[in-house]
Amino acid sequence: MTKKEWAGFFQFLSVILVIWLLIDNEEKKKKIKELSLSLKATEGIDQQIKERLKELMTANPDIEPAVATELNDIQELIGIRQDSKAILAMAKVIENLLKKIYRTDAAFKARFAKRKPSFEDYLNYANEQKLISKEDFHHISIIKIYRNEEAHELAVKKDKNKVFSCMMSGIAIIYSLYSLLPSPPKQLVIE
Repeated sequence: MTKKEWAGFFQFLSVILVIWLLIDNEEKKKKIKELSLSLKATEGIDQQIKERLKELMTANPDIEPAVATELNDIQELIGIRQDSKAILAMAKVIENLLKKIYRTDAAFKARFAKRKPSFEDYLNYANEQKLISKEDFHHISIIKIYRNEEAHELAVKKDKNKVFSCMMSGIAIIYSLYSLLPSPPKQLVIE
């Protein structure tokens, strides 16, 4: 090739490179815009969950300190975008409330005299005894599935809408279960 042909070849490559960079830049701008919109949407969802948790704690100043601590931890986890860990903490609160409810239940103790009951055992027993509705049973089951994934899998990511649904259901279920404790300090109120 002559010098003129080489120069033409490099000009052609330069034009193609510039076009490619422009297209790539536009695609990056589009992705940034999509991520920005997605981030704004998730911030709104996170804020709703945090407000609901705050309402729960504010309206119930006599809530047990251990439960209040867990609810605060859930708020903090949501704030740092650790949604799966927040669901794990919510499942822990629900499981412990079920344990407290059945702590003095003779039939429950007899049924699980030979082994320590699992979260699933508490959940199934609550469903059998009609302590929780079928709908709540399914919501808690989903929360339990998410909890197990968070506890046993790496880098768990969930759809934000499903997380929102789990969190809002979990808050309502905590309210319901807390009101069923044998001697709650005060009626738990959600406004």
